[in-house]
Amino acid sequence: MKTLLYGLLFSLTLALADPAAAQTNLAGTWRGRLQVADKSITIHFVIKAEPGGKYSAVVTSPDEGAIKNAPAKSVTFADNKLTLDVPSLSGGYAGTLRNGVLEGEWSQEGAKLPLSLKPFETPILTKSDLDVLRGEWFGTFSPGDAAKLTMVLHFDTGADGTLRATFDVPEQGVRGWEASNVALDDGYFSVELPKPGARVTGQLKGDQIAGEFQQGGNTLPLTLKKGRYAIYLDLPAEAGKQLAGSWSGTLNNRPVIVRFETDAQGRTSGSFESTSQKRNFPIKEAALAGTKLTFGVTYGAKFSAELAGDTLTGQWVQAGFDKPLPLVLTRGKEAAPVAQEMTAEQAAPYLGMYWGEPFPKPLFVVFREGRLELELPWLSLRELEKTTEKDVWSYVENPENLVRFIRDGAGPATAIELRQERTVMLPRFEPEKGLPTVDELFSRRPDSQRARKLASLGTIRMSGGIERTTTPEKGSFEQLLAGEEHSRVKLNLSGNEAQVVVAGRRVWMQPQASAPVREMPAAMARATRLGGWLMATGDWRNEFKQAQVLKRMEVDGKPVFLVHAAPQEGRQRLVYLDAENGLTLGYDEVYAIPGAGTIGSEVRFADYRDIEGVQIPFRTAVKYSERKLGTWTYQVEKIETRVKLDTDPFKVN
Repeated sequence: MKTLLYGLLFSLTLALADPAAAQTNLAGTWRGRLQVADKSITIHFVIKAEPGGKYSAVVTSPDEGAIKNAPAKSVTFADNKLTLDVPSLSGGYAGTLRNGVLEGEWSQEGAKLPLSLKPFETPILTKSDLDVLRGEWFGTFSPGDAAKLTMVLHFDTGADGTLRATFDVPEQGVRGWEASNVALDDGYFSVELPKPGARVTGQLKGDQIAGEFQQGGNTLPLTLKKGRYAIYLDLPAEAGKQLAGSWSGTLNNRPVIVRFETDAQGRTSGSFESTSQKRNFPIKEAALAGTKLTFGVTYGAKFSAELAGDTLTGQWVQAGFDKPLPLVLTRGKEAAPVAQEMTAEQAAPYLGMYWGEPFPKPLFVVFREGRLELELPWLSLRELEKTTEKDVWSYVENPENLVRFIRDGAGPATAIELRQERTVMLPRFEPEKGLPTVDELFSRRPDSQRARKLASLGTIRMSGGIERTTTPEKGSFEQLLAGEEHSRVKLNLSGNEAQVVVAGRRVWMQPQASAPVREMPAAMARATRLGGWLMATGDWRNEFKQAQVLKRMEVDGKPVFLVHAAPQEGRQRLVYLDAENGLTLGYDEVYAIPGAGTIGSEVRFADYRDIEGVQIPFRTAVKYSERKLGTWTYQVEKIETRVKLDTDPFKVN
């Protein structure tokens, strides 16, 4: 069932429905704006055609977190008149289709608000739109109890006239990150911020955009004003001249650059950049008294130094470090960054499996695309970056966390030292002696002739329900299977239907009924195929370069053997085989999920039942390391074998 999990959780975006279908019937996505007091809310009706000429619908909003995938009841469309009720919103809609537009009213708690809906189309920016947006926009928002953050949007056009959009969050060192899907439609502005999975929307009025910052279901007020963002320092003109230029040095084994510049009005601003981390923070305050310089950056760190010509010698104070760090900055030539790319031969001494307290399972150091990564299949993936210290790497996303490899000369690493909130030493792990092989465990399976018996069952139909810990809403699924290499899964959540088709080594996905079917890239297709229900619980040995039994342990009070399945390419997998009968009880693996990054998962199979000589689990639970995803449980309620179908369900046109 993993076939569906990572491909669909973030692909069921209701706003992506095909507008063309709505021109001949009501099916598709309809978009409008609802004016509530001084707030404009984008509303999408996602309408699906049902048998017998009927319709179902879901109401959602990309702007409003409280309006997400609300199913409609009593959807009727007759004589060009649409009516629907949405009990979860205590509202409803009545409108008439005229000239391709639904004109009507949204009713809620006694109030009636006009709402016109048109088939959804991605707005195209005109030349006048580009002229309005071009430049810099900035404003502040407050995420919870944290200090205020500044959002800076940059819009520019290239030689070909296309728009380029980037954004900064100075307090977090974010600078020049890509923004996308910029839209300006009748004064309504929106832009996507892919890397943090966020969105900015608002109403454009002159040189101001009054709107919101949206991320992870949270909505925060944000008003952007057009103009240049800068923090000007309270420094005399002469001090600005003394400090002007780029100063480079090494801080905690990382190259850093400090810059001071003075504009035509004599105003001085400064920045502190960690080049390897690709973070750039504004200097928020500075003072130069004689030869003594002090300055502080926006995240709270401070530097105190003695100025002597083109050299600043001093100490850096920052939360998380027990004592000040030495830092010498030299004006002029910037220090060369630490080379990050490695060859396979250079990486070899570091690669392997490491395990020790307090980790419940082994972690892996792997080599991918010229760099080292730390892979914890049940938890996360950590990209590593070389520091200036020998055999020491840091986390790219959290550089205060260091990984030191313990080596004897030029030999392979014997352990790794993780320097995080506390220092942990993990020795290189060697499997226990006297364990059975994976082949021996598979020979214990009660369905040792599984492949032959599975083929005799013809096309299998499995159906059942879905429960999630993050919502009381339940869903359903139906899966058609033929052997271990062909499947078609349909997933229904909140009235939205998505499907994935696996045919051999090729995989196609349709994130919603009105969206086109698209073939997955090879890496995603492989992960999806190997996570398929029968493949994951069947004979997966030939799909991995190596499968090695590591240790005997207990999971949920049951004796199991932990197996490391090393792929030809892709992610490491930890597999749990029942010590008595060799059945697969689960596996751990990290997945790249659009919008959420790379997260860990723990998949567990239970309630195996014999279906004409084939062992099939009736219950699958998938626990994600990302809390907002929670745990998804799939319960098979019905299995049919030798299903006769009029068409080939595994053929994609």
